Amino acid sequence: LRKARGLCEQKSLEPFRAYEEFPGVSATSDEQLEDYVRKSVHSANALVGSCKMGKQGDRMAVVDNELRVRGIRGVRVCDASIMPSLPGGQTASSTIAIAEKAAEMLQSRRAEQQAPAAAMATA
Repeated sequence: LRKARGLCEQKSLEPFRAYEEFPGVSATSDEQLEDYVRKSVHSANALVGSCKMGKQGDRMAVVDNELRVRGIRGVRVCDASIMPSLPGGQTASSTIAIAEKAAEMLQSRRAEQQAPAAAMATA
């Protein structure tokens, strides 16, 4: 926090600096800064990597490249847990992209399954 404060105090950043929101300028001692960190830092917004996506034969992979859970029929995972590591920013946009790709795959699969039935009905 002290290093970040030092960076923010640089003259070149002066036009962009308003005030310190958190932890606030009154937090100056090691104890106050540690207290702020302990009360505010968490990983709940960026949980990734708990359902690794991988190739056939990768024993650590939970899902395949179509997001299907290995060994469980009809279950897919389409959230940040399939990311191998944290992206460079928040996980929201990456998670949306994963969900959109999953929806596209499911729609495509449904269309493929319905095509033979539709062909037989018109024959």
